[in-house]
Amino acid sequence: MSRRRKERLRRPGRAWIFFGFFSFLSACGGGGSSGSSGSQLVPKGARTFAIDVKESKNETYDQAFTLAQAMKVANVKISLDWNLIETQTGFDFTIPDIIDSYYPAKNMPVVLVFRPIDTNRNTFPSDLSSKALDDSTLISRFQAFLSAVKGRLTHTTVAYIQIGNEVDGYLGTDSGQWSAWTTFFQQARSTAKALWGSSLKVGCIGQFKGLTDSSTRSFFQTLNASADLVSVNYYPLNSDFTVRPTTQISGDFRTLVGLYPGREIVFQECGYPSSTACKSDPSNQAAFIQAVFAAWDEHPSSILHIDFAWQTDVPASTVDQWVVQYGMSASPYLAAFKGYLGSLGLRDENGQAKTALATLQDQLNKRGW
Repeated sequence: MSRRRKERLRRPGRAWIFFGFFSFLSACGGGGSSGSSGSQLVPKGARTFAIDVKESKNETYDQAFTLAQAMKVANVKISLDWNLIETQTGFDFTIPDIIDSYYPAKNMPVVLVFRPIDTNRNTFPSDLSSKALDDSTLISRFQAFLSAVKGRLTHTTVAYIQIGNEVDGYLGTDSGQWSAWTTFFQQARSTAKALWGSSLKVGCIGQFKGLTDSSTRSFFQTLNASADLVSVNYYPLNSDFTVRPTTQISGDFRTLVGLYPGREIVFQECGYPSSTACKSDPSNQAAFIQAVFAAWDEHPSSILHIDFAWQTDVPASTVDQWVVQYGMSASPYLAAFKGYLGSLGLRDENGQAKTALATLQDQLNKRGW
């Protein structure tokens, strides 16, 4: 790989390494039991895991990727914003071309997260910005976008595809918007399966609160009836971005599985900050990892995959960019919000491992990864 292409892989802010971080709308979700069921450790079986790969200040992306690969991650998630590939002047295939040159050479499947909706914003090309979600032109252009991207990924193995990230943050409780998005998703899913093969699994990512809260869960159930996967981003936080007790995780998992009996569930993002601003610390983050595996053991045939967010903390400058991008500068919870975004990593930004990283490896080893 050329030096220029490696630099693009390392560069923060590119579409495919944004992490779907704005999950605070999921903060108040929860329910079920407030503690662990005491179930016994369950071997790995068909379950898989991943980590959002992120290099530290002291290493290249290649080095960070090698560390993740050594932990036996099943795939790497790549997020793709529509308007960063289909620009005003045509398609910019820089990112797809990097994907197709880098990951096949590493024998690593990828999860493609296409984000026409990303939490509280859309990423439509500018000439489509006023179109309704079920507008035929918008849908046909997105289908053409999928086809164009597929045409560049000639060597890449795609594990599965997500269309939309934390869409409840954008759709809210508007039933008309949900209906329109469901139409968009169904058409996009059909196109993706036609392009990548009928066996391809396609989902749409929601926040935990969106999937479980009485105000929105029926919308998701209608949407997910036409999805191959039930996909969730899980960050157990209160509305002020302080952490919820790790004893509630088992109940959260049980609630979600109970809403989707017999369905295949993917935790596309699963994380817990270590910042004191969130009323947490590194030992609490490690306890979260342990509690997640205990809860996962209760549902090994339902929850297929968990992707831990993320490998390394992002620098303060990146957090500051995200604060502005998502309109949180005037939030009364700004300090906790920044602490949340800046401390989700299993290592600090210098690459120093936190306790949670050793805990993750221990939990994996115990189950036969």
